[in-house]
Amino acid sequence: MLRYFCGQVGDFVIGDDVLVQNDPEVDIVLLSLQSGSIFLKLKNGFDVHSLKAMQGGCGTFQLHVPSIHTRKRVLFTSAGEQAKLAIVSDHDILSSDGAFFMPMMSGSVLVQTPKFTTDTLMIWGILAGAVRFLGHGSVKKEVVIVCGTCAVDTKAIVAEDAMIGTMWSAVDITVQATNKLNVTVFGAGPASVAYAGTRPTVLNTKQYFRWSRPVVQQAIPTEDHIPVEPYKLLEPPKRVPKQFHIRVTKPSMFSGRNNELYIEPVDSKRVQPKSHWGMTTALVVGGVAAATAVTLLVIRRR
Repeated sequence: MLRYFCGQVGDFVIGDDVLVQNDPEVDIVLLSLQSGSIFLKLKNGFDVHSLKAMQGGCGTFQLHVPSIHTRKRVLFTSAGEQAKLAIVSDHDILSSDGAFFMPMMSGSVLVQTPKFTTDTLMIWGILAGAVRFLGHGSVKKEVVIVCGTCAVDTKAIVAEDAMIGTMWSAVDITVQATNKLNVTVFGAGPASVAYAGTRPTVLNTKQYFRWSRPVVQQAIPTEDHIPVEPYKLLEPPKRVPKQFHIRVTKPSMFSGRNNELYIEPVDSKRVQPKSHWGMTTALVVGGVAAATAVTLLVIRRR
């Protein structure tokens, strides 16, 4: 069985008995690059060491499982114009170490589950994007770092403490914190931050390089009789079959991976992947932006 899957062109449907799903020492990596889409619908859930899922092109990555349990972190990334990553767990998502949601370059991340539990939730929005959570969840700490136009809606996740940092951004962020909410705005930009539920016990705001203090207000409550529209699962598109080569690499002591599967078109020599440099650039920019924002938050707390 596979623990690493990368699809670059075309649409792929992955069913049961393909991926490692029940091994607490295995790290699962699922990638969809360029114009490819991946659809996973599995009868059994994941019980693994860590799980990373990325949509790095203009397609859709849809993962539908009963549950996701990890000893380490889960990382859900969507990068690229029209890139959509949808994670749907029918029962729960439990991550002992933490969870990362990363929309970049106009990508969107949607997570839906009736029970989401982790210690720390990190959301990094780089160069436009969107994050939405549907269901119910609880975390000890939620950190939202945004650089660019981004919408974040995690009001269904109850956090003890929440920290929000925006940099020269036009943002629309809604969170729910019971104890403390710290908001730091760096530079100009129409930053809209709201809290759901009751007002946090402690609410702090701070601004840098802007004249007005950011306004944090209570989100408009949703009427009880109006149900939240759930995510509608997509059916894999029906396409004309194409011919592909399937190549499985041997274990490598340098990469630390086993049984890597590559699916390539027959004329792959004329197809040059273009996503890798873009992804690398985005990750570098994201790292710099996140480091800057975290530094500001640390300064604010001191």
